[in-house]
Amino acid sequence: MELFRCSPSCGGLYKEPGCEASSAGLGIAFVFRPMHHTAMNLYIFGWPSCIGGGSTRLAHLLPLLAGEFKITMVPPDKQAFADTEWIRALARCGIEVEILDSLPLRLEGWALGICNADFLKTGLITARERGLRVVWSNEMMWHFPSELGAVSLGCFDLVLYVSEIQRQALEPGYASALLGARSPVPAGAREGWIQGGVRRLRWAVIDNFVDPGSFPFKDRFAESGWETRSLTVGRLSRADPAKFPEDFPGFYEGLGLRNPHFRVMGWSESLARRWKDHHFGPDWTLLPEASESQVTFLHSLDIFVYSLSGQCRESWGRAVVEAMLTGAVPLVPSGAQHHLRNLIIHGVSGFLCDGPEDYGRYARLLHEDPELRKRMSHDARRDAVERLCNADTHRADWRRALMDGWSSRQSLA
Repeated sequence: MELFRCSPSCGGLYKEPGCEASSAGLGIAFVFRPMHHTAMNLYIFGWPSCIGGGSTRLAHLLPLLAGEFKITMVPPDKQAFADTEWIRALARCGIEVEILDSLPLRLEGWALGICNADFLKTGLITARERGLRVVWSNEMMWHFPSELGAVSLGCFDLVLYVSEIQRQALEPGYASALLGARSPVPAGAREGWIQGGVRRLRWAVIDNFVDPGSFPFKDRFAESGWETRSLTVGRLSRADPAKFPEDFPGFYEGLGLRNPHFRVMGWSESLARRWKDHHFGPDWTLLPEASESQVTFLHSLDIFVYSLSGQCRESWGRAVVEAMLTGAVPLVPSGAQHHLRNLIIHGVSGFLCDGPEDYGRYARLLHEDPELRKRMSHDARRDAVERLCNADTHRADWRRALMDGWSSRQSLA
């Protein structure tokens, strides 16, 4: 994977090959940032990865927060030290790596677990015993088996949501674990308390962060004849049947495009069995997870059509933002059960769709109006960089959540 730095001529919206300190194999820039003089200790339990929900969030979060906090990674076991690529990348931006048993018996600061079941089983209690305050972030729309027990025992000082939709899904369980009722939440609130009688638990909403440099824009409009060529439509997700609409193959073929090509990454034998009676012709490319890099795959698409089954609820929508950054125009469901409708500006950086008719109408519009497609491709990148993936905004959100959480706990002590 190439390394990328900002091109001065584009105001940081696009990336071009360069020499910024980075990890070539990881595709994420790990650059040393001077430690803030008031940096508090942050012990992050888990291990980063370019594949996998919470681990992927960590991979983008670590270089973002380096310098804002004095970060120590606490991997689940010593095998992490064999992952030399990540070890070098973390060291490059001043992040230490320590096994839990190697840490001092008394610590000060925060312990952070992100969608990490192992942390709930092992690291959580030890972190508290050693004096750390605990912040927990669940990426899902459901609770882990031991998560509510930890809330009931008072193990968390702060819980983080990635969206208001996720807060609405998870908070009733937290409130019940506190043996109380949910407190009313003002519209648009980004932080507050879950009240349970005399007990309460602080919460905050911090959106996911995707490093724009990891998903460079592809100019699909530089080659001659781009206005008339056939379009490639596709999607990227886990190979989870709930991620696919019940009428998936026919739904794509029913978009009404002329000579399209369909590409899917996140295919599996179980999905093939589900639609075993459907004939996937030469216009289909069905790839297992991680068959290509995410960037390579997204660069092959013109339109990112992300329809879902009725059983699926998206707490955020990382794949949609990744597509936007690369310039693939997203078409996503408009339903209030997802956060997806908050990721795009309808008609500017993508389209919100109420049903199959909308998906088809907007896909054909993009095909028939190549100048609109070109403009929306650039606007998708711009919107993602400026509104969704603004590093300064995300750092401020983390500072506010952890500093306010620390102060509020002090005042209750």
